[in-house]
Amino acid sequence: MKLRVNDLKKNKVIILGIISAAVIITILISAVYTIKRVSLGRKLKELQDITAENSVKFFNKYSHSDAEGIESVKASLENKDYELTPMDDVIELLKEYPRDYDEAIARRDIFSTSFGFPLFGTDVWDRFVGGCRVGRSGNLVMVQFAADMVPVYYFLEFDGTTYHIVEDRSSDSEDGESGYSEWYAKYLKVEGYEAEAGYAEYAYLTNDPLITYKDIDNYYKQEDSSEEDAPSVFMFYLGVVTNDIMQTSMVTPEKVDGDFELDYTGFTDRHPSYAEDNPRMDYDGDGILDRVFRDHVIIPDGDVTTDDDETSDSAYLMLGNGKTLVLAENMWGDRMQTKALDMTKDGINDISFVQYNDEEYGPVYYEYVEGGYELCALPEEKYLYFEAIDNDEGDTFFKCVDSGSVKREFRRIDGEWVVN
Repeated sequence: MKLRVNDLKKNKVIILGIISAAVIITILISAVYTIKRVSLGRKLKELQDITAENSVKFFNKYSHSDAEGIESVKASLENKDYELTPMDDVIELLKEYPRDYDEAIARRDIFSTSFGFPLFGTDVWDRFVGGCRVGRSGNLVMVQFAADMVPVYYFLEFDGTTYHIVEDRSSDSEDGESGYSEWYAKYLKVEGYEAEAGYAEYAYLTNDPLITYKDIDNYYKQEDSSEEDAPSVFMFYLGVVTNDIMQTSMVTPEKVDGDFELDYTGFTDRHPSYAEDNPRMDYDGDGILDRVFRDHVIIPDGDVTTDDDETSDSAYLMLGNGKTLVLAENMWGDRMQTKALDMTKDGINDISFVQYNDEEYGPVYYEYVEGGYELCALPEEKYLYFEAIDNDEGDTFFKCVDSGSVKREFRRIDGEWVVN
């Protein structure tokens, strides 16, 4: 009998041990799940921090408009630590985003569109595209809604050399898990064309620097087009911008009611104050709309961003062919004007930019020379420049005054500046 009691005690100990082990395993599983959830949240925060960090890193010595110049700038950028995100990590990130229409458009950290019209987050899109065009790495999340209001998410990133996009159509898949695809490409092309409603803007990824949206559109309009000849592109954005939208909802909601000229970041054609003298237009005459981009950058004083940090504004002309002209770095003027005018009378537009305040004017002039734009030196600093003029008689010149406050005009004749 004692033996049986001892055996019972042993069995009781074993059972208690099993129960304790089960409880511990349950706690561990719960802890692992909690850690995983926290880890996913941290990954999301890390990706957002990377985007914010990349947005404040900028280059100081950009003075090229040709393709080789752009590549040399990319190679010299300090920001070389960005790595493309593995697809599994992107999928886990995108699963955190809402699948409900109202919740999705309430987000201010994503770019959302529906029926070809931008909804919110255009500042997110502007900053990413503008940064990429001048060689800055970064990423963004965008969502598009079709007629059934089912969201299609995209994670788009750029590491300074390669573009990577992950498309999330899981909301439309049967199992909710499939529906993901990814694409790598060398170029992001954003093109704008005049349309009946205002402007139509197309964005796509490609490895062909020469292909345009017109080429893609013409292919799909052919009745006998073959699948083998289909252009290798990833189309992911179409926006139709009317003049009414451009003047209202194309700015972030938080800034609609205030005067925010000085801290505005983005394409000036979407900002009423800057759009007037810097319109969306075909500056270089190649048939594709170009646009002016203003970049407002915070320069942290040390490792932590504070109210004492300095800021730096730069302005660029983003040509539709993918090239970029630097209009101003470390801007000091609170207003600016960008003009296309044939200063050299060769039938091709030259481009001028003047930043100014109530007392000073600072001009920049790009002249078209042998297939490309070159930054051209203006005459002596003893002249105060006001603006570039293209009058009804076809005369073009810089209006200015000399050191004696006498009004003067500078013209470009046979490669030389002539003062009147």
